[in-house]
Amino acid sequence: MATSTTPGSDAFISSLTSMVNREDTTAILQAQMRMLSRFEKTNEMLSNFNKLSASRYEKTVEQFKEHTQVLMEMKRDLDIVFRKIRVLKDRLSSDYPASFEAASQNLTETSDEESDMKTGKDRDDLTREEEDKPTECSTQETETERTVNSS
Repeated sequence: MATSTTPGSDAFISSLTSMVNREDTTAILQAQMRMLSRFEKTNEMLSNFNKLSASRYEKTVEQFKEHTQVLMEMKRDLDIVFRKIRVLKDRLSSDYPASFEAASQNLTETSDEESDMKTGKDRDDLTREEEDKPTECSTQETETERTVNSS
């Protein structure tokens, strides 16, 4: 079908084109072309960024899996070591109970001193605290003196 132009439609088109400035139309088209070019460049940059991010993500996932595997192996190894230590402690405590008890007490005192050092107390403070504490003997002597004095 061929379109036929009528004098009314020709008049409408010519009046419409006379209302629009050709320079403005050209400027709008050029601005649209520049924006299209910018959007295409931006789209290309985003595509490259996504590709790079995907490849880095894959590498990171692989490293994470490897590190997780290493940590799991280390945990298993530590569990085995602690189990062996526990067996040795049990064997020593059953074979040498007195020596084991003395060594355990010594380790407890040493670890208490180390934890006190970490909290800021030094040996002089600990010594002063021990001097200030009433001992069993001094408590018994005080009770005996009270009993004698009250009689």
